[in-house]
Amino acid sequence: MKGKCRECGEGFRGRTDKIFCSDPCRNAHHNRRNRVQNNLMRRVHQRLRRNYRILEESLGDVSCRTIPSPELAGNGFDFSFVTGLAGTREGLPCYQLYDLYIVSHQGTYKIFRENARKTREVGPALFPVLGVELERSHHDILPADLANEQPILHDR
Repeated sequence: MKGKCRECGEGFRGRTDKIFCSDPCRNAHHNRRNRVQNNLMRRVHQRLRRNYRILEESLGDVSCRTIPSPELAGNGFDFSFVTGLAGTREGLPCYQLYDLYIVSHQGTYKIFRENARKTREVGPALFPVLGVELERSHHDILPADLANEQPILHDR
């Protein structure tokens, strides 16, 4: 069967459902088609990595540190690019960036690693999709906590 490549327009022989003459043409077609979405995701991931590097540099070798808010803002940290948001039991905002947490309190920020949390510093977690408010972290959810819902499984 003869066909015409959707990417380069060259003729080719092959299966009846084949639409590209080669793997490079197939890759070029899909890369061009997904360019806008891929660029958006790339920019967001770059901002997340930048924020993570700022927190890593602020922590250094310690697992927990309190820093003044101007220092974090001066380093270029952007709070609109985090991987999670919750509140402490005291009602303070707690931002999560992968395994790092930031708690804001009276002009300072406490930064700590997840493995440094001996006690649960993150308070109620709200699941907007389910409308369920929990007293534990989302990592501790049991199927019984979510009445009439499918269990949510997290890889750890």
